[in-house]
Amino acid sequence: MSRVLSRYRIAIVLPLLIGLIALVSVAVTGTLAYLRAAGDMTVQAEEKMMALREGRTNALGTFLDNIESDIRITSNNETVARALKDFGLGFDAARRNAPGNDVVAALQGAYIDGNPHPEGEKDKLDAAPDGTWYDEQHALYHAWFRALQRERGYYDVFLISPDGDVIYTVFKEADFATNLTDGQWAGSGLAEAYRHITEDPRPDAVTFVDFAAYAPSGNAPASFIAGAVFDEDGDFAGVLAFQMPIGRINDIMQIEAGMGESGEAYLVGTDLLMRSDSRFSDQSTILARTVETETARAALAGESGVRQVADYRGVPVVSAFGPIDVQGVRWAVLAEVDVAEVMAPVVAMEWFLILAGIGILVVVGLLGILFARAITRPLAAMTGAMGRLAEGDLSVTIPATERRDELGDMSHAMAVFKTRFQEAEDLKAAQERERQEAEAARRKSLLAMADRFERDVSGVVEAVSSAATELETSANGLTGVADRASSNATTVAGAAEQTAANVETVATATEELAASIQEIARQVEQARTTAETAVQEADRTTEEVRALDQAADNIGEVLSLINDIASQTNLLALNATIEAARAGEAGKGFAVVANEVKALAGQTARATDDIDRHIKEVQANTQHAVKAIEHFAATVGRIGEISAAVAAAVEQQNAAIGEVSRNTAEAAGGTQEVSRSIGDVTAASEEAGGAAREVLGAAGELSRRAADLSSAVNRFLQGVRQD
Repeated sequence: MSRVLSRYRIAIVLPLLIGLIALVSVAVTGTLAYLRAAGDMTVQAEEKMMALREGRTNALGTFLDNIESDIRITSNNETVARALKDFGLGFDAARRNAPGNDVVAALQGAYIDGNPHPEGEKDKLDAAPDGTWYDEQHALYHAWFRALQRERGYYDVFLISPDGDVIYTVFKEADFATNLTDGQWAGSGLAEAYRHITEDPRPDAVTFVDFAAYAPSGNAPASFIAGAVFDEDGDFAGVLAFQMPIGRINDIMQIEAGMGESGEAYLVGTDLLMRSDSRFSDQSTILARTVETETARAALAGESGVRQVADYRGVPVVSAFGPIDVQGVRWAVLAEVDVAEVMAPVVAMEWFLILAGIGILVVVGLLGILFARAITRPLAAMTGAMGRLAEGDLSVTIPATERRDELGDMSHAMAVFKTRFQEAEDLKAAQERERQEAEAARRKSLLAMADRFERDVSGVVEAVSSAATELETSANGLTGVADRASSNATTVAGAAEQTAANVETVATATEELAASIQEIARQVEQARTTAETAVQEADRTTEEVRALDQAADNIGEVLSLINDIASQTNLLALNATIEAARAGEAGKGFAVVANEVKALAGQTARATDDIDRHIKEVQANTQHAVKAIEHFAATVGRIGEISAAVAAAVEQQNAAIGEVSRNTAEAAGGTQEVSRSIGDVTAASEEAGGAAREVLGAAGELSRRAADLSSAVNRFLQGVRQD
C-alpha cells in the first residue's frame, strides 16, 4: 500500500485518503444504519403483521362464534319452531293444490317468477296475492326473518323440513321450494348442512359447511351454518340454516387500519383457495384465487408464525400466518404486507444516507484539500530547501522552524541536517587536505623506496653483469687452455707414435746391432731428449689443466655469487610486490615491473644452476685429464729409463743383446700405453673445450639477462617516479 501511495504526491494522496476514509466511514455507518433500520423495520413489520393476523383471527373467531350462538339461539326460538310447523303445513297444502303436485313450480311461480320486484330484491315481497295458506304464513313470518337476515348480515335464511324441503327462504333464489334429498340441489352445500343435522338431530347441534360454488346464487361462493329446531313437544321440527355473510367476513378481513398501502389479510381453505376477497381485487377472489404459498400450507398444517415469502402474486411479503377452526373446518388466516413497503422507509433513509454521504464527502474533501495544502505547502518549501541543500547551497533558509507540530520537527531536523552538512563539507575539505598530504607523503616515500631499490638492485645488476663478464673472460681462457691442452696432447701423441716407430726400428735393428751401434746410440739419445721434452710438456699440460680446474672453481664461486644475487633480487622483487599492493592503484605498474624482475631473477638462478652443472662436468673431466697426464709423465719417465738402459746395452751389446730385445718389447708396450693415454688426454681436452664453450654461452646469456634486468629496473623506476 505504502509503495503504491509513494508514487503520487502528498497533495493528491492526502485529500484522497481523507476522502476515502470519509467514504469508508459513511459507507460503513450507512450500511450499519441501513441494516439496523432494515432489521428493525422487518421486526416491526413482522410484529405488526402478527398482531394484525391475531386481531383478524380473534375478530373472525368472535364473528363466527356469534353466528354459531346466533344459530343456536334462533333455532331454539319458538317463532322459528312455529314458523317451521306453519310453513310446513302451507307447503303441504301448496303441493296438494299444485298441478301435478309440482310445488316447486307453484311456489317459485308465485314468489320468484310472479314477484314484481327485480332479481336480487325478491325479498321485498311479503306475500303472494293468491291468498293461499302458505301466503298467509309467509305474510306472518317473512318480515321477522327478513329483519333477522338484514340485521345479522346473512346472505339468506333457510327453513328446511325434516323431509328436506326448503319450505322458506328470505332471498327467494332457485333453491326455494326444492328438496335437498333428491332434488336439483341435493349435492349443494346447503344439502350437506341439512344432512349433517338430520343424521343426528340434537338440540343445540350446529354444523358448518365450507365455501363452495353455489348454483342457486349464480355459482357465487356460499358457506352454510345450520342448526336443529325442535318444537315445544321436543320433536325434531326441521333445520334452520344461514348462508354465511361474505360481506361481513370481508369487512373483518379487509379492515385497512394498520395495513398500509400493500397490506392485506385473507382466508385460505384446505384446497388452497381464498375464502375471503382480496383487498386489491375488483372481483371476488373467493374460490377463484389459488394461494399455494409456504405460509398458507404451514397455517393449514396448524403452524403459526411470520416469514418472508413470495405471496400468491409472486411478490415478496412479510407473511404472518395461523389457523382458525370453525366446526371442524380449518382455514388459514394470513396477514401480509409487501417487503417493498416495509423497506420503503429504509430505502428513503438509504437515499438520505447517500445524499448525506455525498454532502459529507464534499465537505470532507474540501477540508481535506485545505488540510493537505496546509501540510503540503510547508512540505514543498522544505522540499525546495532540501533540494538546494542537496545541491550544496548552504545559504538556504530552513522554513517552518517556528511551527510546533511534526512539520516544525522536520524543520528542526533539516536545520540539524544543514549544520551536519556544513560540518560534513568542512570535514570533506579537511579530509581532502589530509589526502593530498598523505598522497604527497606516499609519493615521497615511494620515490625514496624507488631510490633505495635503484641503489640495491642496480648494484646487484652491476654485480651480475660484472660476474657475467668475468665468467665470460674465464670461459674464454678455459677454452684457450682446453684448445692448447688438446694441441699438446696431439703433439705428445705424435711423439709417442714416433717413439713407437723408433722402438720398432730398434727392434729391427737389433739384428743389425753390431753393425749400427752408433746409430742406435744416437737414436737413444734422441729418444731420451724427446722423452724429457714430453715430460716437460706433460708437466706443463698438467699445470694448465690444474689452472683450468682452478678457473672452474672460480666460475663456481662466481655462479654462487650470481645465485645469491638472484635470490636477493627475488627477495627484493617480493618486497616490491608487497609495497606495490600497499600502494593500491598507484602501485600496479610497480607490481608489474617487480614481477618481471622476479621472473628475471628466477631465470638467472636457473641459468646459474645450468652453468654450475656444466662447470662441475668440466671439473670432473679436468681431474681425468690431470690423472691421464700424470700417467703420461710416468710413462715418459719410464721411456727415459729405457733409453738409459739402451745406452748401457749399447755398451754391453754383445753381452746383453737378449736383454735389449726384451726391453725393446717393453718399450713398444709402453709406447702403446702412452698412445692410449694421450688419446684419453685428447678426448678429455676436447670435452673440457666443449664445457668451456658452454660456459662461454651461459656467460653470454647471463650478460643478456643482466641487461634485460637492468632495463626492467629502469622502466620500473621510471614508472614509479612518474606516478
